[in-house]
Amino acid sequence: MFAERIAAVSAAAFLTAAVLPSPAHAAPGYLCLTATAVQAGGAYSLSSTGCSGSGSYDVPVLVWSGEAAGSYVCRRVTYAPLEAEFDATGCVRS
Repeated sequence: MFAERIAAVSAAAFLTAAVLPSPAHAAPGYLCLTATAVQAGGAYSLSSTGCSGSGSYDVPVLVWSGEAAGSYVCRRVTYAPLEAEFDATGCVRS
């Protein structure tokens, strides 16, 4: 009886593990409600306190509204979510 229970629990655990989906990995990118854009040469530097997302290098950034509204691809992004500080350099409009 004990061996049957162990076998049943093991089978249930195996099937559960096989059926659970793997976690989804979102593509890197940021969404900013507004941002400040400063042109530096042929690119922009963006900064904002209202962004969310992920990624560090060659990252798409969407600025939702304001003077800097639009889509960018930024060479380098520094994001501190706890302080809500977003800085990006080498950004070009896409």
